[in-house]
Amino acid sequence: MADRKPTYPRSFRLPPAIAAEISKLVEKILDHTDEDVPRAVQAMLSPDVKYASHDDILVIVVDQLLIKLRTANEDVRRKATIALTEIGAAGVNLMACHVTESTDVDYRIRLIGILTEIGPRARKPVAFCLIGNLVNQVNQRIRKAILEGVMHLEATQRRSAGEPAMN
Repeated sequence: MADRKPTYPRSFRLPPAIAAEISKLVEKILDHTDEDVPRAVQAMLSPDVKYASHDDILVIVVDQLLIKLRTANEDVRRKATIALTEIGAAGVNLMACHVTESTDVDYRIRLIGILTEIGPRARKPVAFCLIGNLVNQVNQRIRKAILEGVMHLEATQRRSAGEPAMN
């Protein structure tokens, strides 16, 4: 599947020079080794970023990483996954929209995996996304990924509360 050109609501559009700068930053993140990607994400989102509000930047960064998550290059997908997981709770809403709206099964399963990893840091929005997508889901692979994600959230919740895990 070819990469799509990102489209943002008018409120998230930045001047072209700034958007190009953010695109370069995303590419720089993906040029790092797997171990250095989290540090690169943190550096990009640091308070020293001078272009716009962090929320505007974050929407564009998450959207560009979601585009990278659909590429055929496994290395790029893996680094995008690491970066999205590092962004964490701040990117959950946009990822949840993609889980709901995408028709690409493999892409949706990758997103469910990322949301499952983020889940302990953003339990409610991730749980709402997973359970909401489970209700009308007919694809068995996606149902299985969602159920595994919900079980993971439950297990981490129980562990943090000191309760035994469900069998």
